[in-house]
Amino acid sequence: MISDRLYELVFEFKKTKLWEVLWRRTYFAVKLSGGRTGYVRMIRENKATSILELYIGEEGLECLRMMIKAEALELDPLEYQEASFVRDCLQCAFVGKEALTEEEREEVKVFARSRGIRIAGKNAYPKFIKFQPYYCPWHLQTVQEQEDLCEALSAAVELSELLKQKTPQELGLQTKQGETGKIILLERREDVFVLGKTELMPEKKKEWPMPEVCNDISVAKLKKVKKSGIWECGFVRVTEPVQEEDGEIPVFPILLFVINSATGYMLPLPLTIHYEDNPEELMNSFMEALLEENICPVEIKVKDSRTYAFFQPFCKKLKISIAEEEYLPALEDAEDAFYEDFGMDVQTELERVPELGEEEAIQSLTELLDIFLKADIGPELQIPEEILNQFSLLLENGNLPKELEDKVSRFLALGDMGQTRSESAKPKTAGRPKLESVGSKMAKEAKGKSYVISVSLGAGCYRHIQISCNALLLELHFAIIDAFGFDDDHAHAFFMDNKIWSDWDSYYMEGVESGVRTTRKYRLSQAGLCKGMKFKYLFDFGDEWVFQCKVLKVVEEETKKPVVVKIKGEAPEQYPDWDDDWDDE
Repeated sequence: MISDRLYELVFEFKKTKLWEVLWRRTYFAVKLSGGRTGYVRMIRENKATSILELYIGEEGLECLRMMIKAEALELDPLEYQEASFVRDCLQCAFVGKEALTEEEREEVKVFARSRGIRIAGKNAYPKFIKFQPYYCPWHLQTVQEQEDLCEALSAAVELSELLKQKTPQELGLQTKQGETGKIILLERREDVFVLGKTELMPEKKKEWPMPEVCNDISVAKLKKVKKSGIWECGFVRVTEPVQEEDGEIPVFPILLFVINSATGYMLPLPLTIHYEDNPEELMNSFMEALLEENICPVEIKVKDSRTYAFFQPFCKKLKISIAEEEYLPALEDAEDAFYEDFGMDVQTELERVPELGEEEAIQSLTELLDIFLKADIGPELQIPEEILNQFSLLLENGNLPKELEDKVSRFLALGDMGQTRSESAKPKTAGRPKLESVGSKMAKEAKGKSYVISVSLGAGCYRHIQISCNALLLELHFAIIDAFGFDDDHAHAFFMDNKIWSDWDSYYMEGVESGVRTTRKYRLSQAGLCKGMKFKYLFDFGDEWVFQCKVLKVVEEETKKPVVVKIKGEAPEQYPDWDDDWDDE
Protein backbone atom coordinates (compact mmCIF):
# COMPACT_ATOMS: atom_id res chain seq x y z
CA MET A 1 0.00 0.00 0.00
CA ILE A 2 1.31 3.42 -0.98
CA SER A 3 1.63 5.95 1.84
CA ASP A 4 -0.39 9.17 1.88
CA ARG A 5 2.89 11.09 2.05
CA LEU A 6 4.06 9.61 -1.26
CA TYR A 7 0.73 10.36 -2.91
CA GLU A 8 0.82 13.95 -1.60
CA LEU A 9 4.29 14.53 -3.00
CA VAL A 10 3.63 12.95 -6.36
CA PHE A 11 0.61 15.16 -7.02
CA GLU A 12 2.59 18.19 -5.83
CA PHE A 13 5.42 17.19 -8.17
CA LYS A 14 3.00 16.87 -11.08
CA LYS A 15 2.05 20.54 -10.72
CA THR A 16 5.69 21.61 -11.25
CA LYS A 17 5.91 20.10 -14.76
CA LEU A 18 9.65 19.88 -14.16
CA TRP A 19 10.00 17.46 -17.07
CA GLU A 20 9.37 20.40 -19.41
CA VAL A 21 12.48 22.15 -18.05
CA LEU A 22 14.94 19.31 -17.51
CA TRP A 23 15.89 17.00 -20.36
CA ARG A 24 16.45 13.28 -19.89
CA ARG A 25 20.24 13.74 -20.11
CA THR A 26 20.16 16.22 -17.23
CA TYR A 27 20.10 14.83 -13.74
CA PHE A 28 20.76 16.04 -10.22
CA ALA A 29 21.73 14.39 -6.94
CA VAL A 30 19.81 14.12 -3.69
CA LYS A 31 21.15 12.97 -0.34
CA LEU A 32 19.14 10.05 1.01
CA SER A 33 19.04 8.50 4.48
CA GLY A 34 22.06 6.55 5.64
CA GLY A 35 24.47 8.76 3.71
CA ARG A 36 23.39 7.34 0.36
CA THR A 37 23.26 9.47 -2.78
CA GLY A 38 20.45 9.26 -5.31
CA TYR A 39 20.47 10.55 -8.89
CA VAL A 40 17.21 11.94 -10.25
CA ARG A 41 16.12 12.61 -13.81
CA MET A 42 12.89 13.39 -15.65
CA ILE A 43 11.55 11.71 -18.77
CA ARG A 44 8.74 12.73 -21.06
CA GLU A 45 7.55 9.83 -23.24
CA ASN A 46 5.47 10.53 -26.35
CA LYS A 47 4.61 14.01 -25.03
CA ALA A 48 2.18 12.32 -22.68
CA THR A 49 3.71 10.03 -20.07
CA SER A 50 5.74 11.95 -17.46
CA ILE A 51 8.27 10.01 -15.42
CA LEU A 52 10.64 10.65 -12.52
CA GLU A 53 13.44 8.13 -12.02
CA LEU A 54 15.65 7.68 -8.95
CA TYR A 55 18.94 5.78 -9.32
CA ILE A 56 20.64 5.02 -6.01
CA GLY A 57 24.35 4.72 -5.22
CA GLU A 58 27.30 3.91 -7.47
CA GLU A 59 25.54 1.04 -9.21
CA GLY A 60 22.54 3.25 -9.85
CA LEU A 61 24.73 5.95 -11.36
CA GLU A 62 26.40 3.43 -13.67
CA CYS A 63 22.97 2.25 -14.79
CA LEU A 64 21.79 5.83 -15.38
CA ARG A 65 24.83 6.51 -17.52
CA MET A 66 24.12 3.38 -19.53
CA MET A 67 20.48 4.36 -20.09
CA ILE A 68 21.51 7.84 -21.26
CA LYS A 69 24.04 6.37 -23.67
CA ALA A 70 21.45 3.92 -24.99
CA GLU A 71 19.05 6.76 -25.70
CA ALA A 72 21.84 8.75 -27.36
CA LEU A 73 22.89 5.77 -29.54
CA GLU A 74 26.34 5.53 -27.93
CA LEU A 75 26.47 1.83 -27.06
CA ASP A 76 27.66 -1.21 -28.95
CA PRO A 77 25.02 -3.77 -30.06
CA LEU A 78 25.46 -6.01 -27.00
CA GLU A 79 25.05 -3.10 -24.59
CA TYR A 80 21.93 -1.94 -26.45
CA GLN A 81 20.47 -5.40 -26.05
CA GLU A 82 21.22 -5.39 -22.33
CA ALA A 83 20.01 -1.84 -21.67
CA SER A 84 16.32 -2.73 -21.47
CA PHE A 85 17.04 -5.47 -18.92
CA VAL A 86 19.46 -3.73 -16.55
CA ARG A 87 17.47 -0.67 -15.49
CA ASP A 88 18.07 -0.27 -11.75
CA CYS A 89 15.88 2.45 -10.31
CA LEU A 90 12.67 3.47 -8.60
CA GLN A 91 10.22 5.13 -10.93
CA CYS A 92 7.14 7.28 -10.61
CA ALA A 93 5.17 7.50 -13.86
CA PHE A 94 1.91 9.21 -14.74
CA VAL A 95 -0.08 6.75 -16.84
CA GLY A 96 -3.58 6.02 -18.04
CA LYS A 97 -5.88 4.21 -15.64
CA GLU A 98 -5.74 1.11 -17.88
CA ALA A 99 -2.10 0.59 -16.85
CA LEU A 100 -3.09 0.19 -13.19
CA THR A 101 -4.67 -2.78 -11.50
CA GLU A 102 -8.17 -2.37 -10.16
CA GLU A 103 -6.77 -2.19 -6.61
CA GLU A 104 -4.25 0.50 -7.59
CA ARG A 105 -6.92 2.59 -9.31
CA GLU A 106 -9.19 2.41 -6.29
CA GLU A 107 -6.36 3.35 -3.92
CA VAL A 108 -5.51 6.44 -5.98
CA LYS A 109 -9.16 7.47 -6.20
CA VAL A 110 -9.69 7.12 -2.44
CA PHE A 111 -6.69 9.34 -1.73
CA ALA A 112 -7.68 11.91 -4.36
CA ARG A 113 -11.23 12.17 -3.00
CA SER A 114 -9.93 12.61 0.55
CA ARG A 115 -7.77 15.56 -0.58
CA GLY A 116 -10.19 17.09 -3.06
CA ILE A 117 -7.87 16.31 -5.98
CA ARG A 118 -9.45 15.97 -9.41
CA ILE A 119 -7.80 13.34 -11.60
CA ALA A 120 -8.27 14.35 -15.23
CA GLY A 121 -6.41 13.90 -18.48
CA LYS A 122 -5.05 11.04 -20.55
CA ASN A 123 -2.15 10.11 -18.26
CA ALA A 124 -3.13 11.38 -14.83
CA TYR A 125 -2.71 8.34 -12.56
CA PRO A 126 0.55 7.85 -10.63
CA LYS A 127 2.17 4.42 -10.84
CA PHE A 128 5.17 3.47 -8.72
CA ILE A 129 7.54 0.88 -10.16
CA LYS A 130 10.68 -0.84 -8.97
CA PHE A 131 13.23 -1.82 -11.61
CA GLN A 132 16.14 -4.10 -10.85
CA PRO A 133 18.49 -5.79 -13.33
CA TYR A 134 17.07 -8.86 -15.08
CA TYR A 135 13.83 -8.80 -13.06
CA CYS A 136 10.33 -7.83 -14.10
CA PRO A 137 9.21 -4.32 -13.24
CA TRP A 138 7.42 -4.67 -9.91
CA HIS A 139 5.55 -2.67 -7.34
CA LEU A 140 7.41 -1.03 -4.46
CA GLN A 141 8.12 -3.59 -1.76
CA THR A 142 9.55 -1.79 1.25
CA VAL A 143 8.91 1.29 3.35
CA GLN A 144 12.47 2.39 2.56
CA GLU A 145 11.74 2.45 -1.17
CA GLN A 146 8.73 4.69 -0.58
CA GLU A 147 10.78 6.98 1.66
CA ASP A 148 13.52 7.23 -0.98
CA LEU A 149 10.98 8.23 -3.64
CA CYS A 150 9.47 10.76 -1.23
CA GLU A 151 12.88 12.39 -0.78
CA ALA A 152 13.47 12.46 -4.55
CA LEU A 153 10.06 14.02 -5.21
CA SER A 154 10.59 16.57 -2.42
CA ALA A 155 13.95 17.53 -3.93
CA ALA A 156 12.35 17.85 -7.37
CA VAL A 157 9.67 20.17 -5.98
CA GLU A 158 12.35 22.26 -4.26
CA LEU A 159 14.37 22.42 -7.48
CA SER A 160 11.33 23.68 -9.38
CA GLU A 161 11.08 26.57 -6.89
CA LEU A 162 14.75 27.42 -7.40
CA LEU A 163 14.24 27.40 -11.16
CA LYS A 164 11.66 30.16 -10.81
CA GLN A 165 14.50 32.45 -9.72
CA LYS A 166 17.43 31.17 -11.79
CA THR A 167 17.99 29.45 -15.10
CA PRO A 168 19.14 25.80 -15.18
CA GLN A 169 22.59 26.98 -16.29
CA GLU A 170 22.85 29.43 -13.40
CA LEU A 171 22.01 26.63 -10.97
CA GLY A 172 24.63 24.37 -12.51
CA LEU A 173 22.29 22.08 -14.43
CA GLN A 174 23.74 21.08 -17.78
CA THR A 175 21.83 19.82 -20.79
CA LYS A 176 24.48 17.16 -21.30
CA GLN A 177 26.20 15.77 -18.24
CA GLY A 178 29.84 14.84 -18.46
CA GLU A 179 31.21 11.51 -17.33
CA THR A 180 33.07 13.24 -14.50
CA GLY A 181 32.88 16.59 -12.74
CA LYS A 182 30.34 18.00 -10.33
CA ILE A 183 26.56 18.10 -10.39
CA ILE A 184 24.18 19.88 -8.06
CA LEU A 185 23.17 18.12 -4.84
CA LEU A 186 20.08 18.79 -2.75
CA GLU A 187 20.53 17.78 0.88
CA ARG A 188 17.92 18.13 3.61
CA ARG A 189 19.12 19.83 6.78
CA GLU A 190 16.57 20.40 9.54
CA ASP A 191 13.66 20.05 7.11
CA VAL A 192 15.19 22.54 4.68
CA PHE A 193 16.97 21.62 1.46
CA VAL A 194 20.44 23.07 1.01
CA LEU A 195 21.86 23.38 -2.48
CA GLY A 196 25.40 22.11 -2.97
CA LYS A 197 27.47 20.04 -5.37
CA THR A 198 28.81 16.50 -5.45
CA GLU A 199 31.63 14.95 -7.44
CA LEU A 200 30.71 12.27 -9.96
CA MET A 201 32.79 9.14 -9.63
CA PRO A 202 34.71 8.04 -12.74
CA GLU A 203 32.84 5.72 -15.05
CA LYS A 204 33.65 2.05 -14.58
CA LYS A 205 34.60 -0.20 -17.45
CA LYS A 206 32.05 -2.95 -18.04
CA GLU A 207 33.33 -6.33 -16.88
CA TRP A 208 31.47 -9.49 -17.85
CA PRO A 209 31.39 -12.55 -15.56
CA MET A 210 34.39 -14.84 -16.06
CA PRO A 211 33.92 -18.25 -14.39
CA GLU A 212 36.64 -20.27 -12.76
CA VAL A 213 36.97 -23.67 -14.40
CA CYS A 214 37.43 -25.56 -11.16
CA ASN A 215 35.87 -28.94 -11.95
CA ASP A 216 39.15 -30.77 -12.53
CA ILE A 217 37.44 -34.12 -13.06
CA SER A 218 35.36 -32.82 -15.98
CA VAL A 219 38.42 -31.09 -17.43
CA ALA A 220 40.45 -34.31 -17.24
CA LYS A 221 37.67 -36.29 -18.96
CA LEU A 222 37.29 -33.69 -21.73
CA LYS A 223 41.02 -33.80 -22.44
CA LYS A 224 40.58 -37.46 -23.40
CA VAL A 225 37.80 -36.69 -25.89
CA LYS A 226 38.89 -36.23 -29.49
CA LYS A 227 38.39 -32.63 -30.52
CA SER A 228 35.98 -32.05 -33.37
CA GLY A 229 33.85 -29.32 -34.86
CA ILE A 230 33.61 -25.56 -34.74
CA TRP A 231 30.94 -24.37 -32.32
CA GLU A 232 29.23 -20.98 -32.45
CA CYS A 233 28.24 -19.64 -29.05
CA GLY A 234 26.25 -16.77 -27.63
CA PHE A 235 23.97 -15.76 -24.78
CA VAL A 236 20.28 -15.06 -25.35
CA ARG A 237 18.22 -13.18 -22.80
CA VAL A 238 14.80 -14.83 -22.59
CA THR A 239 12.02 -12.24 -22.84
CA GLU A 240 9.43 -14.38 -21.05
CA PRO A 241 10.10 -14.23 -17.28
CA VAL A 242 9.99 -17.11 -14.87
CA GLN A 243 8.99 -17.09 -11.22
CA GLU A 244 11.12 -19.25 -8.95
CA GLU A 245 8.59 -19.27 -6.11
CA ASP A 246 5.13 -17.82 -5.55
CA GLY A 247 5.31 -14.23 -4.38
CA GLU A 248 8.82 -13.65 -5.72
CA ILE A 249 9.54 -11.16 -8.48
CA PRO A 250 9.70 -12.93 -11.86
CA VAL A 251 13.14 -12.89 -13.46
CA PHE A 252 14.34 -12.91 -17.06
CA PRO A 253 16.60 -15.98 -17.40
CA ILE A 254 19.42 -16.39 -19.87
CA LEU A 255 20.15 -19.23 -22.26
CA LEU A 256 23.56 -20.21 -23.57
CA PHE A 257 23.44 -21.26 -27.21
CA VAL A 258 26.19 -23.65 -28.34
CA ILE A 259 25.66 -24.55 -32.02
CA ASN A 260 27.70 -26.79 -34.32
CA SER A 261 28.47 -24.52 -37.27
CA ALA A 262 28.42 -27.40 -39.78
CA THR A 263 25.32 -29.33 -38.69
CA GLY A 264 23.30 -26.74 -36.74
CA TYR A 265 23.05 -29.13 -33.78
CA MET A 266 22.48 -27.29 -30.49
CA LEU A 267 24.00 -28.57 -27.28
CA PRO A 268 21.18 -29.07 -24.74
CA LEU A 269 21.66 -26.61 -21.88
CA PRO A 270 19.14 -25.45 -19.26
CA LEU A 271 17.82 -21.95 -18.72
CA THR A 272 19.99 -20.16 -16.20
CA ILE A 273 18.80 -17.75 -13.53
CA HIS A 274 21.25 -15.33 -11.92
CA TYR A 275 24.07 -16.35 -14.26
CA GLU A 276 25.83 -13.08 -13.40
CA ASP A 277 26.07 -14.10 -9.74
CA ASN A 278 27.26 -17.67 -10.33
CA PRO A 279 28.83 -18.22 -13.77
CA GLU A 280 30.58 -21.36 -12.45
CA GLU A 281 27.24 -23.17 -12.24
CA LEU A 282 26.59 -22.58 -15.93
CA MET A 283 30.15 -23.58 -16.82
CA ASN A 284 29.70 -26.89 -15.00
CA SER A 285 26.42 -27.50 -16.88
CA PHE A 286 28.20 -26.77 -20.15
CA MET A 287 31.03 -29.23 -19.43
CA GLU A 288 28.57 -31.92 -18.30
CA ALA A 289 26.63 -31.51 -21.56
CA LEU A 290 29.85 -31.89 -23.57
CA LEU A 291 30.71 -35.09 -21.73
CA GLU A 292 27.24 -36.54 -22.19
CA GLU A 293 27.52 -35.93 -25.93
CA ASN A 294 31.20 -37.02 -26.01
CA ILE A 295 32.16 -33.69 -27.58
CA CYS A 296 35.19 -31.45 -27.22
CA PRO A 297 35.36 -28.52 -29.68
CA VAL A 298 38.29 -27.79 -31.95
CA GLU A 299 37.33 -24.12 -31.96
CA ILE A 300 34.76 -21.91 -30.28
CA LYS A 301 33.48 -18.81 -32.04
CA VAL A 302 31.63 -16.20 -30.01
CA LYS A 303 29.56 -13.21 -31.01
CA ASP A 304 30.48 -10.69 -28.31
CA SER A 305 32.73 -9.80 -25.39
CA ARG A 306 30.39 -11.29 -22.77
CA THR A 307 30.49 -14.73 -24.38
CA TYR A 308 34.25 -14.42 -24.90
CA ALA A 309 34.75 -13.70 -21.19
CA PHE A 310 32.69 -16.76 -20.28
CA PHE A 311 34.54 -19.22 -22.54
CA GLN A 312 38.07 -17.81 -22.39
CA PRO A 313 39.14 -19.61 -19.15
CA PHE A 314 37.67 -22.90 -20.44
CA CYS A 315 39.43 -22.62 -23.80
CA LYS A 316 42.71 -21.71 -22.15
CA LYS A 317 42.56 -24.73 -19.86
CA LEU A 318 41.76 -27.18 -22.65
CA LYS A 319 43.88 -25.43 -25.31
CA ILE A 320 40.89 -24.78 -27.56
CA SER A 321 41.00 -21.98 -30.11
CA ILE A 322 38.58 -19.11 -29.43
CA ALA A 323 37.66 -16.20 -31.70
CA GLU A 324 35.15 -13.36 -31.63
CA GLU A 325 33.31 -12.86 -34.92
CA GLU A 326 30.40 -10.62 -35.84
CA TYR A 327 28.70 -12.94 -38.32
CA LEU A 328 27.90 -16.43 -37.03
CA PRO A 329 25.20 -17.82 -39.35
CA ALA A 330 24.35 -21.00 -37.43
CA LEU A 331 23.99 -19.08 -34.18
CA GLU A 332 21.85 -16.38 -35.78
CA ASP A 333 19.55 -19.02 -37.31
CA ALA A 334 19.05 -20.58 -33.90
CA GLU A 335 18.41 -17.22 -32.22
CA ASP A 336 15.87 -16.19 -34.85
CA ALA A 337 14.00 -19.47 -34.46
CA PHE A 338 14.03 -19.11 -30.68
CA TYR A 339 12.63 -15.57 -30.65
CA GLU A 340 9.94 -16.50 -33.17
CA ASP A 341 8.65 -19.34 -30.98
CA PHE A 342 7.08 -17.13 -28.32
CA GLY A 343 5.23 -14.92 -30.79
CA MET A 344 4.09 -17.95 -32.79
CA ASP A 345 2.72 -19.69 -29.68
CA VAL A 346 0.63 -16.64 -28.81
CA GLN A 347 -0.49 -16.21 -32.42
CA THR A 348 -1.55 -19.86 -32.60
CA GLU A 349 -3.63 -19.50 -29.45
CA LEU A 350 -5.37 -16.42 -30.83
CA GLU A 351 -6.16 -18.18 -34.11
CA ARG A 352 -7.74 -21.06 -32.17
CA VAL A 353 -10.18 -18.80 -30.32
CA PRO A 354 -12.89 -18.62 -33.06
CA GLU A 355 -12.96 -22.44 -33.21
CA LEU A 356 -13.62 -22.83 -29.48
CA GLY A 357 -16.88 -22.65 -27.63
CA GLU A 358 -17.63 -19.39 -25.83
CA GLU A 359 -16.66 -20.66 -22.37
CA GLU A 360 -13.48 -22.35 -23.59
CA ALA A 361 -12.52 -19.32 -25.69
CA ILE A 362 -12.88 -16.98 -22.71
CA GLN A 363 -10.78 -19.31 -20.57
CA SER A 364 -8.09 -19.53 -23.27
CA LEU A 365 -7.93 -15.75 -23.68
CA THR A 366 -7.84 -15.23 -19.93
CA GLU A 367 -4.91 -17.63 -19.54
CA LEU A 368 -3.12 -15.96 -22.43
CA LEU A 369 -3.56 -12.48 -20.98
CA ASP A 370 -2.46 -13.64 -17.55
CA ILE A 371 0.89 -14.60 -19.07
CA PHE A 372 1.42 -10.99 -20.11
CA LEU A 373 -0.18 -9.24 -17.17
CA LYS A 374 1.58 -11.27 -14.51
CA ALA A 375 3.88 -8.80 -12.78
CA ASP A 376 3.04 -6.07 -15.31
CA ILE A 377 5.54 -7.53 -17.76
CA GLY A 378 3.99 -5.96 -20.82
CA PRO A 379 6.44 -3.03 -21.08
CA GLU A 380 9.45 -5.37 -21.18
CA LEU A 381 8.10 -7.63 -23.92
CA GLN A 382 8.40 -6.74 -27.58
CA ILE A 383 4.84 -7.72 -28.43
CA PRO A 384 4.29 -8.38 -32.15
CA GLU A 385 2.04 -5.79 -33.78
CA GLU A 386 -0.31 -8.42 -35.23
CA ILE A 387 -1.03 -9.73 -31.72
CA LEU A 388 -1.81 -6.24 -30.45
CA ASN A 389 -4.10 -5.71 -33.45
CA GLN A 390 -6.04 -8.91 -32.81
CA PHE A 391 -6.63 -8.01 -29.18
CA SER A 392 -7.75 -4.53 -30.29
CA LEU A 393 -10.35 -6.10 -32.59
CA LEU A 394 -11.63 -8.29 -29.77
CA LEU A 395 -12.08 -5.18 -27.63
CA GLU A 396 -13.84 -3.25 -30.41
CA ASN A 397 -16.39 -6.04 -30.93
CA GLY A 398 -17.73 -5.35 -27.44
CA ASN A 399 -18.78 -8.93 -26.67
CA LEU A 400 -16.24 -9.69 -23.94
CA PRO A 401 -17.13 -10.19 -20.28
CA LYS A 402 -16.26 -7.16 -18.13
CA GLU A 403 -13.34 -8.86 -16.36
CA LEU A 404 -11.81 -10.01 -19.64
CA GLU A 405 -12.42 -6.61 -21.25
CA ASP A 406 -10.48 -4.93 -18.42
CA LYS A 407 -7.58 -7.34 -18.91
CA VAL A 408 -7.48 -6.70 -22.67
CA SER A 409 -7.50 -2.92 -22.08
CA ARG A 410 -4.69 -3.18 -19.56
CA PHE A 411 -2.68 -5.45 -21.85
CA LEU A 412 -2.98 -3.00 -24.75
CA ALA A 413 -1.92 -0.11 -22.50
CA LEU A 414 1.15 -2.04 -21.39
CA GLY A 415 1.84 -3.02 -24.98
CA ASP A 416 1.94 0.65 -26.01
CA MET A 417 4.41 1.38 -23.21
CA GLY A 418 6.48 -1.62 -24.26
CA GLN A 419 6.76 -0.50 -27.87
CA THR A 420 8.07 2.88 -26.68
CA ARG A 421 10.56 1.38 -24.25
CA SER A 422 11.89 -1.32 -26.56
CA GLU A 423 12.46 1.25 -29.30
CA SER A 424 14.27 3.63 -26.95
CA ALA A 425 16.74 0.90 -26.07
CA LYS A 426 17.78 0.29 -29.66
CA PRO A 427 19.85 2.30 -32.10
CA LYS A 428 17.72 4.14 -34.64
CA THR A 429 18.25 5.70 -38.01
CA ALA A 430 15.67 8.11 -39.37
CA GLY A 431 13.90 6.61 -42.34
CA ARG A 432 15.30 3.13 -41.70
CA PRO A 433 13.93 1.98 -38.36
CA LYS A 434 14.98 -1.34 -36.89
CA LEU A 435 17.91 -1.71 -39.30
CA GLU A 436 19.84 -3.81 -36.80
CA SER A 437 16.87 -6.10 -36.18
CA VAL A 438 16.74 -7.10 -39.85
CA GLY A 439 20.49 -7.10 -40.36
CA SER A 440 21.05 -10.75 -39.50
CA LYS A 441 18.20 -11.84 -41.76
CA MET A 442 19.59 -9.84 -44.68
CA ALA A 443 23.05 -11.27 -44.03
CA LYS A 444 21.67 -14.81 -44.26
CA GLU A 445 19.77 -14.02 -47.46
CA ALA A 446 22.96 -12.55 -48.94
CA LYS A 447 25.06 -15.64 -48.24
CA GLY A 448 26.69 -16.95 -51.41
CA LYS A 449 25.94 -13.75 -53.35
CA SER A 450 28.03 -10.81 -54.50
CA TYR A 451 27.51 -7.24 -55.64
CA VAL A 452 29.03 -5.67 -58.72
CA ILE A 453 29.42 -2.00 -57.85
CA SER A 454 30.40 0.81 -60.19
CA VAL A 455 32.61 3.36 -58.44
CA SER A 456 33.35 6.53 -60.41
CA LEU A 457 35.60 9.49 -59.70
CA GLY A 458 34.62 12.14 -62.20
CA ALA A 459 33.56 11.74 -65.83
CA GLY A 460 35.20 8.89 -67.71
CA CYS A 461 36.96 7.41 -64.68
CA TYR A 462 35.39 4.43 -62.98
CA ARG A 463 36.04 0.94 -61.63
CA HIS A 464 33.64 -1.99 -61.41
CA ILE A 465 34.25 -3.94 -58.20
CA GLN A 466 32.81 -7.36 -57.41
CA ILE A 467 32.54 -7.95 -53.67
CA SER A 468 30.72 -10.36 -51.35
CA CYS A 469 27.33 -9.19 -50.12
CA ASN A 470 28.48 -10.06 -46.62
CA ALA A 471 31.72 -8.09 -46.85
CA LEU A 472 32.17 -5.27 -44.37
CA LEU A 473 31.83 -1.69 -45.58
CA LEU A 474 35.42 -1.37 -44.42
CA GLU A 475 36.42 -3.99 -47.02
CA LEU A 476 34.68 -1.99 -49.74
CA HIS A 477 36.65 1.05 -48.58
CA PHE A 478 39.90 -0.88 -48.97
CA ALA A 479 38.82 -2.15 -52.40
CA ILE A 480 38.03 1.36 -53.66
CA ILE A 481 41.28 2.83 -52.37
CA ASP A 482 43.30 0.03 -53.98
CA ALA A 483 41.38 0.26 -57.26
CA PHE A 484 42.20 3.96 -57.64
CA GLY A 485 45.76 3.69 -56.31
CA PHE A 486 45.24 5.93 -53.27
CA ASP A 487 47.11 5.69 -49.98
CA ASP A 488 44.86 4.78 -47.06
CA ASP A 489 45.94 7.68 -44.87
CA HIS A 490 42.70 9.58 -44.19
CA ALA A 491 39.24 9.09 -42.75
CA HIS A 492 36.35 7.78 -44.82
CA ALA A 493 32.57 7.46 -44.75
CA PHE A 494 29.66 6.03 -46.74
CA PHE A 495 26.39 7.91 -47.26
CA MET A 496 23.71 5.48 -48.36
CA ASP A 497 21.14 8.19 -49.17
CA ASN A 498 23.59 9.49 -51.81
CA LYS A 499 24.06 12.84 -50.03
CA ILE A 500 27.43 13.88 -48.64
CA TRP A 501 27.41 14.69 -44.91
CA SER A 502 23.82 13.52 -44.54
CA ASP A 503 22.91 12.12 -41.12
CA TRP A 504 20.07 10.07 -42.54
CA ASP A 505 21.95 6.83 -43.27
CA SER A 506 25.70 7.07 -42.85
CA TYR A 507 28.65 4.90 -41.78
CA TYR A 508 31.97 6.33 -40.62
CA MET A 509 35.47 5.03 -40.10
CA GLU A 510 35.85 3.74 -36.56
CA GLY A 511 37.14 6.39 -34.16
CA VAL A 512 36.04 9.39 -36.21
CA GLU A 513 32.98 10.21 -34.14
CA SER A 514 31.16 8.64 -31.20
CA GLY A 515 27.57 7.46 -31.43
CA VAL A 516 27.65 6.62 -35.15
CA ARG A 517 27.61 3.37 -37.09
CA THR A 518 31.05 2.30 -38.24
CA THR A 519 32.30 0.64 -41.40
CA ARG A 520 34.12 -1.94 -39.29
CA LYS A 521 30.88 -3.28 -37.80
CA TYR A 522 28.39 -3.22 -40.69
CA ARG A 523 28.17 -5.36 -43.80
CA LEU A 524 27.02 -4.36 -47.26
CA SER A 525 23.92 -6.52 -46.91
CA GLN A 526 23.01 -4.77 -43.66
CA ALA A 527 23.21 -1.40 -45.41
CA GLY A 528 20.29 -2.45 -47.61
CA LEU A 529 22.12 -2.50 -50.96
CA CYS A 530 20.09 -3.59 -53.98
CA LYS A 531 20.35 -3.40 -57.76
CA GLY A 532 20.26 0.18 -59.02
CA MET A 533 20.92 1.76 -55.62
CA LYS A 534 23.24 4.77 -55.59
CA PHE A 535 25.35 5.92 -52.68
CA LYS A 536 28.42 8.03 -52.07
CA TYR A 537 31.81 7.17 -50.63
CA LEU A 538 33.86 10.00 -49.14
CA PHE A 539 37.61 9.75 -48.61
CA ASP A 540 39.75 12.40 -46.89
CA PHE A 541 37.45 14.84 -45.10
CA GLY A 542 39.86 17.68 -45.89
CA ASP A 543 40.31 17.29 -49.66
CA GLU A 544 36.91 15.54 -49.94
CA TRP A 545 37.44 12.93 -52.62
CA VAL A 546 33.83 12.05 -53.48
CA PHE A 547 33.22 8.72 -55.24
CA GLN A 548 29.84 8.00 -56.82
CA CYS A 549 28.79 4.38 -56.31
CA LYS A 550 26.01 2.38 -57.93
CA VAL A 551 25.02 -1.27 -57.52
CA LEU A 552 25.00 -2.67 -61.07
CA LYS A 553 23.84 -6.18 -60.25
CA VAL A 554 23.73 -8.99 -57.71
CA VAL A 555 25.37 -12.23 -58.84
CA GLU A 556 24.76 -15.71 -57.45
CA GLU A 557 28.34 -16.46 -56.47
CA GLU A 558 30.54 -15.95 -53.46
CA THR A 559 33.51 -13.60 -53.80
CA LYS A 560 36.11 -14.37 -51.18
CA LYS A 561 38.23 -11.33 -51.98
CA PRO A 562 37.06 -8.12 -53.72
CA VAL A 563 38.13 -7.99 -57.36
CA VAL A 564 38.14 -5.20 -59.95
CA VAL A 565 36.31 -6.56 -63.01
CA LYS A 566 36.44 -3.45 -65.20
CA ILE A 567 38.62 -0.34 -65.41
CA LYS A 568 37.89 2.84 -67.37
CA GLY A 569 40.03 5.98 -67.34
CA GLU A 570 43.16 6.97 -65.49
CA ALA A 571 42.75 7.77 -61.81
CA PRO A 572 43.80 11.27 -60.72
CA GLU A 573 46.84 11.66 -58.51
CA GLN A 574 46.02 11.70 -54.84
CA TYR A 575 48.87 14.13 -54.16
CA PRO A 576 49.82 16.10 -57.32
CA ASP A 577 53.43 17.25 -57.58
CA TRP A 578 52.90 20.90 -56.69
CA ASP A 579 56.66 21.62 -56.96
CA ASP A 580 56.41 21.54 -60.79
CA ASP A 581 53.89 24.37 -60.72
CA TRP A 582 56.16 26.50 -58.57
CA ASP A 583 59.10 25.89 -60.94
CA ASP A 584 57.07 27.11 -63.93
CA GLU A 585 56.65 30.46 -62.24
